[in-house]
Amino acid sequence: MVFSKKERLGIYVLSVLTIMVWAIPYFFSQDKTIEDVLKVTYLEIDSAKKILVAQQTQFNKNATRYSRYPNESVNGKTSYRKYNYENNTVSGALKYNKRAPLDINEADSIAFEKLPAIGEKLSSRIVRYRERLGGFISISQVKEVYGISDSVFNLISPLLMIDKDFKPRHIEINRVDYAALRKHPYATHEFTKLVIAYRKVNGAYKGKLDLEKVEELDKSIIQKLLPYLAFND
Repeated sequence: MVFSKKERLGIYVLSVLTIMVWAIPYFFSQDKTIEDVLKVTYLEIDSAKKILVAQQTQFNKNATRYSRYPNESVNGKTSYRKYNYENNTVSGALKYNKRAPLDINEADSIAFEKLPAIGEKLSSRIVRYRERLGGFISISQVKEVYGISDSVFNLISPLLMIDKDFKPRHIEINRVDYAALRKHPYATHEFTKLVIAYRKVNGAYKGKLDLEKVEELDKSIIQKLLPYLAFND
């Protein structure tokens, strides 16, 4: 059988690779034969499995780690909350519950950062989102912040509160322009465009019913946005 030049080159490369695969372990061994280097007994495999299972069991029993977010300093020393990854709870949350709940419309980013599982980035996002909204009118809105998972929200929600007398910042629906209304998290491009266009043709909105007359408007957005709207002429 006659092999072409490419076939001969392929056979040569495969031969070299085969030799390397068998030879490299030999050169890195300590006076062992190739067979000794490559041989792994069933006993060794079984022992390795037992070690890994034992380590995993021990880890599950003691699955506690320190979070990187410190509690308040006490006597000049900073104590850290323990985060339990097994049941997604923070031991520091129990201590936090003994303090007054955090007013989410008054707290700054530093105050939010002291909450369990909330770091610098999330605390800043909460404050920025609050400013875009015009204030939180429901604690559930905190879950709308990018990066707040359901588990984190469930953890911190019992520690939050809204003053009963709080009033959100209102948008003058009959004076606002496209750019200003569009900044609100609930006002989509299509919604904002329709609101402005209808007002130009039909005049000022007198209330919720006038908004609902615009059939093209998303009714779910109207319901979410209404607490932030003012219908003064």
